[in-house]
Amino acid sequence: RLSNEKVLTDRSRKKKAEGANPAVIQRTLEVIDLMAEGQRITESIIDQATFRLARERAYAWKNAWMKGDASGALKALRESLEDDPDAASLMLLNQVRSEMTRLFDYLEAAGQGMKGAELLEAIGFSPKQAFLLNDLAATANRLKGKPLVAMLHRVNQTERDLKGTALGKGQTALLDLTLYLCRTWAR
Repeated sequence: RLSNEKVLTDRSRKKKAEGANPAVIQRTLEVIDLMAEGQRITESIIDQATFRLARERAYAWKNAWMKGDASGALKALRESLEDDPDAASLMLLNQVRSEMTRLFDYLEAAGQGMKGAELLEAIGFSPKQAFLLNDLAATANRLKGKPLVAMLHRVNQTERDLKGTALGKGQTALLDLTLYLCRTWAR
């Protein structure tokens, strides 16, 4: 088992002083400990925990740009790219694509006159997610037409840029997309 004392080496103490979040480290250790179920901690378990945390960062990134929080979005982007630049790029793009798909599905379903449970099903929401419908509707109505098409083009261009820089880091494309989403989505 890992203890906090073993993890907080001189190097991690320095990182902590530079801004690492002790609560995140503690939560990570707790997750790893739970995943190990009292057994020896293996590289596989650490990889699984890392993947879960990466998904949480991608979700935090999405939530930040949806609120127009450029600072929060850039922080989540930086953390994601520091952990795993290749996987983070795909995970972050997937977050944008899923939100855009939801917008397009909403516009299509609303255009067909769907309401209530039928509308929720059409956009992939459960009845427990009905409270999200008002925000989705407002965003879809605000962005429909040219702004939504422009956003789709921007996301597609970012994906092409990332594929074109497979040997490089492609961080500029994601940085540009993050700032664009903060300005466009939350306006």
